[in-house]
This record gives sequence, structure tokens and C-alpha cells, in this order.
Amino acid sequence: LYIFSALGVLYCINLDTEKVLWEVDTLNRFKGSKIRWTLAESVLIDGANVICTPGGPDASVVALNKMTGETVWTSKGLSEASAYCSPDVIEHGGRRIVITMTAKSVVGIDATTGKLLWTHNHPTSYDIHGVTPVYADGMVYYTGGYGSGGGMLSLSEDGSNITPKWQDSTLDCQHHGVVLLDGYIYGTSHHSQRRGALNC
Repeated sequence: LYIFSALGVLYCINLDTEKVLWEVDTLNRFKGSKIRWTLAESVLIDGANVICTPGGPDASVVALNKMTGETVWTSKGLSEASAYCSPDVIEHGGRRIVITMTAKSVVGIDATTGKLLWTHNHPTSYDIHGVTPVYADGMVYYTGGYGSGGGMLSLSEDGSNITPKWQDSTLDCQHHGVVLLDGYIYGTSHHSQRRGALNC
């Protein structure tokens, strides 16, 4: 069992023995910042790695060995603070890509090496990006609250860069995520004109 505390301590627990196998203070190791409402994300288990977002210099997103807690890679070139978003891994063009949101951006990172592939600027109030981006058919949808809304990014053939396709301010979901079903994206608004409404 892997638990990421509000203060950035990542714990690996053996459920049979009920003992902590290892723990890493990620804010200390990676010089991450203590954000306003403390860290809140579900870490991602990806093969031999556990991926999280301490938000440090050249280490916004990091991968640790899930058995030992040793550092596997850090997102060199990306130094934004964490933003309450749980990362995901997608497969596109023969490449596995970590997609998530940091304080100011939507980001794509090579899941094997930690190389920063692309970023897309998306400012929102209080740097809250609590909604994991959604991937389908070569495109990534992102959104944020406080009227900032979201948009669609088209990935290049190999996933190494993006092209913005469209933006929308009506669906400004702040937390809890959106649902993609049969080509439609559903979610609730936060501060848009239809505040609190279900949008499609």
C-alpha cells in the first residue's frame, strides 16, 4: 500500500505485516514547496515505479522505485509547484507519457526517462488544478475552476509535442474530475455562468 501524506511523505506499507517498508519525505528530498492547502493526490503505480508530484526545482514530478523508495528520475526542466492533481500514464505513438497538471500548466513527461516532452500554460486562481487530464484518440482534455475552464490538446504522432485545438470556459471543473463517454465530456461547473450545473 502506498500513501502520500498532506506533508509530502510517501509511505510504502506491507499489509501482511502492517509495517512500513520505507518512507520518503519528498518535500525534503526534492525541495518541494508546501502549497496552500497541503498536498493532495493519489500517487501512480507504474510498473516498477511510484510517481508523485512534490513540486521541487527540476522535480515537479518524480518517479521512485516502488520497492526501495530510491529516486529513478525527476522532471528536469519542470520546476512548478504541485497542484492537487493525480498523475496518469497514457500510451500514444509507441511512447508512454505521464500526464498531469502543475500549478500553472498541463504537462507531458516521458514515463521511462522523466524527460519533459511538453507543457501548456493554464493559469487559474490559487494555482488549483485538481482534475486529472483525460486522454482519448490522440488528444488530451484539461480543465480548472474559477472560470478558467479548459481545452483540448492534440498530440503529435510521437507524443513529443502538442497543438491546442479549442478552449472552453463553461466547464470549469475544480475538483472530482470529468467523465469521457462516447465522445462527450461531462462535468460540473465551478464559477462559470452556469455555476454548479452539469455540463456536456
